[in-house]
Amino acid sequence: MAFIPKRTKKKNALSDQWQTPQDLYDFLDKEYSFLIDACATADNTKCVNFFKDCLAVNWKEEAEKLFGPKYVKKGAIFMNPPYSDPELFLHKAWES
Repeated sequence: MAFIPKRTKKKNALSDQWQTPQDLYDFLDKEYSFLIDACATADNTKCVNFFKDCLAVNWKEEAEKLFGPKYVKKGAIFMNPPYSDPELFLHKAWES
C-alpha cells in the first residue's frame, strides 16, 4: 500500500520548524513503531520521548537508558531533520 502525502499550503513549509504531516507519521509509525523523535521540540514532537539536542547525545545510549538494551527490537527512532542542514543530522543518524 503506497502512501501519498497531502500537500501543505503553509508558506513556511520549508522552515526548520515544519512538522511531518500526522497522516504520514502515522503511516510510518505502523511499520516502524517509533519510540523516540530525534529532531523535535516539546511543541512539535511526534513521540512521547524526544532528544532535546540530538547532535549532542549518543542515540543508542539514550534509547537504552529509556527502554533497555533490547530497544532496537521494540521500535525505531523517528527523525525529520531541519531543512537548513539535513546532512549533519543524517550523518548523526548513520553513526548511531
